[in-house]
Amino acid sequence: MKTKILSLLLGLFLASSISAMSSDEERLIEKAMTKGAVTTEQKHAISQYFQNIANRKTMEAKRYKEIASLNYGGKALQEEARKREYRKLAESLEEEAKFYERLAIDSQKELKVLASN
Repeated sequence: MKTKILSLLLGLFLASSISAMSSDEERLIEKAMTKGAVTTEQKHAISQYFQNIANRKTMEAKRYKEIASLNYGGKALQEEARKREYRKLAESLEEEAKFYERLAIDSQKELKVLASN
């Protein structure tokens, strides 16, 4: 059972990095993973998975903010539009990171409840 969950997590990680799944599909898969986790090892793996996603999204957001702050010497309107686009991407990624951090925290809480029983 543990290997099934770990292989599922690995498959999801590879699938999310290779193909572009819609966020609805991702949310459904993540919900199924969360509900399917029964043991402490599974819950810990899922919590770690969500935390890793949050960290990756936070790093991407920082990268977009850095790109937005650079000047490429273009026309003022085009330059501002480019910066606005990168800031918007960064904000979106920060929101997603917060979502995954909440999922990781919730998973950790479930893990503590399971450990106390």
